[in-house]
Amino acid sequence: MRPIEIALLFPLLAGVVMSSPSDAGETKLHLVVPKILSEQAVRRLAGDSDTPSPVLVLEGVQVVMNRGLTIDVLGEPKRGSSRPGPLLAIAGVVAQQPAESPNSTVHKINLTVPLNEKAAELLARQSEVTLTLKLEGEGKIKLDRAYFQTQESR
Repeated sequence: MRPIEIALLFPLLAGVVMSSPSDAGETKLHLVVPKILSEQAVRRLAGDSDTPSPVLVLEGVQVVMNRGLTIDVLGEPKRGSSRPGPLLAIAGVVAQQPAESPNSTVHKINLTVPLNEKAAELLARQSEVTLTLKLEGEGKIKLDRAYFQTQESR
């Protein structure tokens, strides 16, 4: 492989995500599911409560300092369903300045989002998955990358 091909392929292999804007306030994430995480999800479904819950990491989330944000993490809806997918987590950030503050500085933060038990059903025996980040309020979520945390990525 040429160096440029390796450079383009590496983010995919590392679990980097391409985010695509969709409906108002929603961002679709196409994520690689590490094999170890898929196997852990199978064990959780089999009743092994000692297996860690899956964790989604959102890096470089843009936050306006005088506004907080709340993000719903949704799984894929069932085939043929017009309803949204299951709620896997809710993440939030509290505004660091009063809303009336004129300083609307944008900062980038990292969010570590533990997922609930429904995530195990979604991740078991999967190599990739699409999640939806739904921003409550106005605007779109802007982030650098997202991936599932594993022991190797800590």
